[in-house]
Amino acid sequence: MAVTDRQIYIGYDLCNTHSQISYYMMGMKSPVSLSTKLGGSNYLIPTAMYRKPGGQWVYGDDAVAAKDNREGVYIDDILEHALKDDSFEIDGELISFYTCLEIFIRKTISLIGIARETAEVKRKIVFTVRTLDEPMVRLLDRLSAHIAQERDTILFQSHRDSMFNYILYQRKELWNKDVMLFDYGPENFSCYRLRTEKKRIPNIVYIEESSENSMVGLSDDEKGYAFNEVINRYLGTGEHVSAVYLTGLEYNDKWLKALLPVLCRNRRAFIGQNLFAEGACCKAISPEEERGDYLYLGGSRLGVNVGLMAIEEGKEQYIPILSAGGNWYETEGQTDVILDDTTSLEFAIRSLSGDSEEKRSIEITGLPNRPNKTTRLRIVMKPSAVNVINISVEDMGFGEFFRRTGKIWNFSMEY
Repeated sequence: MAVTDRQIYIGYDLCNTHSQISYYMMGMKSPVSLSTKLGGSNYLIPTAMYRKPGGQWVYGDDAVAAKDNREGVYIDDILEHALKDDSFEIDGELISFYTCLEIFIRKTISLIGIARETAEVKRKIVFTVRTLDEPMVRLLDRLSAHIAQERDTILFQSHRDSMFNYILYQRKELWNKDVMLFDYGPENFSCYRLRTEKKRIPNIVYIEESSENSMVGLSDDEKGYAFNEVINRYLGTGEHVSAVYLTGLEYNDKWLKALLPVLCRNRRAFIGQNLFAEGACCKAISPEEERGDYLYLGGSRLGVNVGLMAIEEGKEQYIPILSAGGNWYETEGQTDVILDDTTSLEFAIRSLSGDSEEKRSIEITGLPNRPNKTTRLRIVMKPSAVNVINISVEDMGFGEFFRRTGKIWNFSMEY
């Protein structure tokens, strides 16, 4: 990995209730999680703001401490409201939740004081969020444009992506079999299972996600019994799982301690709050291109190849447009085609292994009346989610003989 002494690598886990930051610079043994108190081990920063009389903003623990002070205004659920582009009013001034979120991120990143020591330090920031859907991507794109300095690189990924990057950064014996992660928060209980298909090179890595929301809202007396049921259901004897990770606010020693022998049966178990932030930092440090033996499919990764079926030299050919493996929000492809006695387009959705294929056809209606083979169409494909592809088809005319009409047909293809 190309680590330099003039670059700081930052992983930022941005969540609605609490956020976390990890960072790395040359000379460190591994990423360091940022504590809100010097020398402390409290890595959870409440995603909250408080505006004092006079307009000064405080954030995190200081905001929570001032929550009941009615002289100012306390703001929480900032990420949730920013996604909806909501606003609120203070002393007749309309303030957007997006503005609060931007201030929060600027202030928390500034906690890494080493980045302020010299203007020559570059920052590579990877934001990780629970779900990377289209509204979240738009929000992160907007934030990136506003908080980025000239020398910054900003990327983002889902929690599943962060799990992949974190696990592959660990000792190999910890993931020589499946790896389980149980994320237990006040509003959700998510189960992630990392599997590696080793029959081909590169090895294909998948992460399956499921929910056990019956765990939500339980008392401490109920949690132990319910989690024991989850362990038995997902882990069994542990023959196929080499490591288990626990993260989330809802775990505590009152009920978890009695379950440790079951968790650690034939496997290693770890608990901590900073896995997703460190996974984002690992992504910043070590680009996946350096992991040539492993290809990760899952989370925000496009898991299929998509192309157009066309006739070339009298034979049906597959023309690739989108390739599996990239983040859906960074993936786009296009090709041009000349219609030959047809008004329909046929696409093929192929699995990465090539052992399965699904074909879809779309009809182009209202085309200009032209002779055969004189209509050229431009096909642009861009996913709007990991399993949804938007298709734009534009009439490009045919050189100087038939001018382009500029007419565009839009389709959406879900798989």
